[in-house]
This record gives sequence, C-alpha cells and structure tokens, in this order.
Amino acid sequence: MYITLCLLAVLAGRAQTVSHNDTVGVYTMHGTYYSDRFVGRKTSSGEVFNQNRYTAAHKTLKFGTLLLVTNIHTGQQVIVRVNDRCPRSNVLDMTRKAAKQLGIGSQKVHVQVLPERYYTYWEHQEEMKDVLIAGNFWNYVKQPERAEQIQSHNTAKAAENKSTTTQKSSSTKNGNVQHQSTQTPKAEKAEEHSVAKEPLYDLELGHYASRNTAQKATENLPLYYRDLTGYRSDVDRRDITLVLHLEAPKSRAEEVQKELQSHFPEVKMVKSKK
Repeated sequence: MYITLCLLAVLAGRAQTVSHNDTVGVYTMHGTYYSDRFVGRKTSSGEVFNQNRYTAAHKTLKFGTLLLVTNIHTGQQVIVRVNDRCPRSNVLDMTRKAAKQLGIGSQKVHVQVLPERYYTYWEHQEEMKDVLIAGNFWNYVKQPERAEQIQSHNTAKAAENKSTTTQKSSSTKNGNVQHQSTQTPKAEKAEEHSVAKEPLYDLELGHYASRNTAQKATENLPLYYRDLTGYRSDVDRRDITLVLHLEAPKSRAEEVQKELQSHFPEVKMVKSKK
C-alpha cells in the first residue's frame, strides 16, 4: 500500500510538470505577488525587479518564457514573462501590477505557456488591457487581422533595429565624431506598407476514416486552435479531412504548419475559401 501511494504521488507530480515550450496544457498553480522589499534588487536573471512590469518568478521555467495567467473565479487574464526564480514548487510569484490586473492576492490560478511569437502581446498588453480583464485573449488573437498586425509590428521592429545598427560613424578633422544615419525616409516607409493584401490560408491537418477519429485528433492541438477546426467530407477518398480554419497570411500559416508538424505529419496549407 505504501509503495502504491508513493507511485501515485510521483505520477501526480509529473502531471504538473511544465515545459517552457508547452502550449497545450493549462496548469493550476498558486498565484501570489512580491513584497515591496524586493524592489530595486536584481532578479535571478540579472534584471532589476520592478513592481510596475508584467514579470513573474517560477521555480523551473526558462527565463523569458511567456505565461497567460487566468483568475479561476473571474476569468481575468494577464501575460507575464518569467525573469526570476521562486523556491516553492507549483507557485507563480508575480509583480503587484500583474496580480492587480488579475484581481488576486494569493489564490489558485490557471497558467498556460505561450509561444515566443506572442512576445508582442506581452510587450503591448497595456493597449489590450480591457480584452485581458474581460478574459477574451484567445478570442482576440484568433482574428486573422491580429496575425497581420503582429507580422507588421515585428517587420517594423526589425527594420528599426537594422537602421540603428547601420548608422555610420566618421571622424572629422578636429577629432569630433559625426553620425550618418541610413534610416529609411517616411515616404519610403509609406510605400513599403502599401503592399497588396495577402491571400489567407487554412491548414489541412490530415485525413481520417470517420468524424469521430478526426475529432479525437483535435486533442493534439493547442487549446487556442481547437475552436478553429472543421470537418470536410471527401467523396473521392471516402474519408474526413480535418481542417484548421486559420484564415491567416502565408507567413503565419507556415509558422503554424511547422508548429503542428510533429502531431500532424500530413499537414498542408490551402487557400481559405472565405
């Protein structure tokens, strides 16, 4: 009996193990927030702790991991980035700002790991605070135009970084340094953004003998994709095609295709019919 109880305890512990690249599981942790006495001190990642940022401490999660945290009772949400260590297991210590947005002091919360591409949402969540407080994060990001916005923002940021790093320095005769910027003029930037609207794409995840087996396969999808699935009967093949209705630009669809390749080896992109 003792051995059985020990084995059950080990299995229960494994069920709560969180990997930094997991986007499927929703975990229950105990959410708390830091004391003000840590303000100004260095966190385990080397960053200075600031109560006014959306960051958190966890015992094992990789630094930089993004987490969507949800208040179990009210549905309020916040996105935090792990930048510190917490000595206690299954505990998430957040900044006061993050805890305030969740409306918690010390209680159980739901936690889901987000892929790195969601960094833009963490960085700009002040602009979508009402969406998070209402618990509508996944409904918000599933809209096709959000993928376009994220791609546009990341492209603009990359261009800005490139412009900054390509500034040229030259010394004048009197020893002073002059900086020549290669930054793109506003007129050229406007021209770059006036590109034609891209076609949108869905993903065919695979073919299944019945609707039941196709529905069972959706369990391999991250939670935020499951509401986008649909089924299409193929008369010639006499089977069911499982479709992920992304309605996303090609670059975003390719990104999701790569993400799902391990669970759906036959996944392929098709143009959205809408």
